[in-house]
Amino acid sequence: MILSEELAQDIVRRSMDIIHHNVNVISKSGIIIASGDKARIGRMHDVARDVARSGKRINVYAEDLTYGKNYAPGINAPITINGKVLFVVGVTGNPNEITRYAELAFLTAELLAKLAFENRLHRFSTRRNDIYIERILREYRFPLSLSSSVPELDAVRLNVDADNPRVPVVLKFELLTCGSKSAIEDLLLLDAVDDCIDSNDFGMFASDIYYFLPPQNRTESLLQALQEWQHQLTAQGAFIGIAVGLPASDKLNLINSMQFTLYCVRHCDFSIRPLCRASDAGGLTELILKDNEVSFMLDSLQLGFNDLVHDEKILNSLNVFFACNLEINRTAQALQIHRNSLRYRFKKIENMTGLNPFKFEHAVILYLMLRHQMLSQP
Repeated sequence: MILSEELAQDIVRRSMDIIHHNVNVISKSGIIIASGDKARIGRMHDVARDVARSGKRINVYAEDLTYGKNYAPGINAPITINGKVLFVVGVTGNPNEITRYAELAFLTAELLAKLAFENRLHRFSTRRNDIYIERILREYRFPLSLSSSVPELDAVRLNVDADNPRVPVVLKFELLTCGSKSAIEDLLLLDAVDDCIDSNDFGMFASDIYYFLPPQNRTESLLQALQEWQHQLTAQGAFIGIAVGLPASDKLNLINSMQFTLYCVRHCDFSIRPLCRASDAGGLTELILKDNEVSFMLDSLQLGFNDLVHDEKILNSLNVFFACNLEINRTAQALQIHRNSLRYRFKKIENMTGLNPFKFEHAVILYLMLRHQMLSQP
């Protein structure tokens, strides 16, 4: 672990608040990084260098001339993690008088060093996990199946099991004048967010796209907190979108759900729809129709659909049919016509387009063509 100036200064400040003696933090090479005596910063400390080499404490007394007359008396101790010396902390004063106080300084330094090391290790581990997930989402064809060969999938850490479904919630900052980093830090400090996720259920795909993986039973609580935060930042000139995926109880399906949610968050118009749910069929239909390949396919199919566009009776019959969940009796009653009349109209559709509304696969295409035609109108 590299000793940062920020960590060294924090150790000096906190230690001196407790013991009221001068404290020095010194690198393994003997350079003073931080000190209560600002004049000593940057100077060589031979005692500390010997402490780092030996891994043992060295006490310096007033009458000790081993290191010359320029060294003040004090206690110098190595700060170690997993048996390795990270740096040295020195406390100025008569060793016979300051031993108990020095122990507090050394303990403070050790705790802060371990915390910094664990935070750095966690950030590295989390970032590596994000890289694996991002690579899978970028390089593999979806949806993944059990037969898919995805070596990175085994390396991904996701807190998911059959009894604990997770729901991907993805945030996108389209424009954030106040800065995404500070905004995310404020968000993670909210109690409502802290109650819904732990440190392994949060990550980032890009500088402007973040994800949460809350348990299904806490998703709505998290969304409520996110939307309140969203409204606050919107008032500051931010455009933030939230996309919610489908629950998944295993790693494979969770990755698939994350991929679809990422698609949503990258294509939604969040200025119109600030929250996009994978379970929202109407909104997702409009989203899918924005895809260039889908739109091109529908434009081609539209050639056989053109004659129907001008037949309001048939178009209305189709719309009512879809509104009645593809139930022919309900549709006929809603249109106040006989079932055979409805069948006749749908036979006309099949003759014109080759698509039978009573077949599910054909009905899906007809529904998308209707929506595409409506959205394409000026």
